[in-house]
Amino acid sequence: MDNRSTRSLTLYTVIIAIILVIAILGFIVFGVMLSNRNTSTSNNLNSTQQSVTALQVQLTTANAAVSSLTTQLSAASNQISTIHGQESADQTQISALQTGLKSAQSDVTTAQGSLASMQTNLTSATTQVSALANQINSFSSQITALQGTNTSSGSQITALQTQLAAVNTQLTTLQNDITTLTTEVNTLSSSSSTSNQVTLFSSESISQSADTQSLLYTFTPSYSGYVNISGSTNATAGYIRVTNNSLNSTTTYTFTSGNMATVPLTTGYNYTLYFGNTNTSGTITATLTGSYSNSSSTNNQTLFTSEGISQSDNTQTLLYTFIPTYTGDIYVSGTSSSSTGYIRITNNTLNATVTYTFGTGTPITIPITGGYSYSIYFGNTVTTTGTTITATLSATYAQ
Repeated sequence: MDNRSTRSLTLYTVIIAIILVIAILGFIVFGVMLSNRNTSTSNNLNSTQQSVTALQVQLTTANAAVSSLTTQLSAASNQISTIHGQESADQTQISALQTGLKSAQSDVTTAQGSLASMQTNLTSATTQVSALANQINSFSSQITALQGTNTSSGSQITALQTQLAAVNTQLTTLQNDITTLTTEVNTLSSSSSTSNQVTLFSSESISQSADTQSLLYTFTPSYSGYVNISGSTNATAGYIRVTNNSLNSTTTYTFTSGNMATVPLTTGYNYTLYFGNTNTSGTITATLTGSYSNSSSTNNQTLFTSEGISQSDNTQTLLYTFIPTYTGDIYVSGTSSSSTGYIRITNNTLNATVTYTFGTGTPITIPITGGYSYSIYFGNTVTTTGTTITATLSATYAQ
């Protein structure tokens, strides 16, 4: 229901109420007039009283009518309040619908923007497709041109393959030449290395008093290499001392029988070699041999040469004991009067022994590890009493 209908109903109710009030007032005035008229006319008192009674009845009726109209007016007011509440709810719903309409209009605007962007992308994609189509056409033309030159390329490939075969032949020849030259260079290098070995002193006997040292050799090497000092001594208190006089620095190496001191030297510096005794009392003796060589011959050491042995049955003889400074091999060669001879190598550090049968003309190669102590023996396996064999042996040690 709209506002115009509400106002019409309200106005209609008010008019009816006014008419009822006017009617009630008319009845009251009419009653008062009748009452005045009774004071002047006593004869009509009874009639007047009856009229008053009637008027009272009518007044009661009018009051009831007024009460009914009041009830109707209250009901109309309640109905008007209900209508106003419904109108407020309608207004809220209308506001919500208007808000939804605005949101829908915003969504439409956004969708229109997305549609425009998609149309732009579609236009760009169409342009790219067109460009790719042009490239495909260009590639097709190039393929056609390449197919036309395929026959000519095949001829060129055949010619190049022929040239490649000739180059491979030349390469094989050159590789053979390189192998030959390498062999010659190695041979020359080996000869050069051997020629660079210099004996500084040989089998030099020394008697060294307590807490002193003796000069062995002084020199300035012409190339960088190693001094190798070997020999024997009657004590464990001996030492080899090397002094770099150019730098005023000294290095000391413990020296015992069967041990070799290997000392690196640098070309151009002046060095002095000493043998000393660390004991505080008594004298020790030593027999020493020293040589100097470059690095290629440093790792080649003679342990013993042409040592003659007469070995009785079921016994063995110590040939050499030493501690190698690097891992390498011992090579034992020589002659024996019987195939019952053997070479035995004992790793004193690990308490391990390996035995090799030794026959005339059959050299033995024995692998050893740097830093361990080794002893080399020659023995006779014959158990018959009085059976003796002889041998002449040599041994070297190399890396």
